Amino acid sequence: LGHAISLAYSRVLPLSPARDMYVVVTGASSGIGKACAFELVRRGFNVLLVARRAALLKEVQAALLSEGGGGVLVSVLPLDLADATLDAGEAVL
Repeated sequence: LGHAISLAYSRVLPLSPARDMYVVVTGASSGIGKACAFELVRRGFNVLLVARRAALLKEVQAALLSEGGGGVLVSVLPLDLADATLDAGEAVL
């Protein structure tokens, strides 16, 4: 999985991340979303983690910050993207 993710990123993302750039990762609390977040942090990208389960997001955030060595920013946004009743303004911090 890591090699496939790495291959996909090399075709989509710039070679070097900009300090003010964030990559939004949905489904970041587990599975492919979580794996993508770890790969992005390894590459030096700031990430915004989005998923429904706030507690799991915080755990992933802590692990990513530990792995990133302080060189990246990892923010979380607990949000159910399938919730059609959510006002977009509610999600913006």
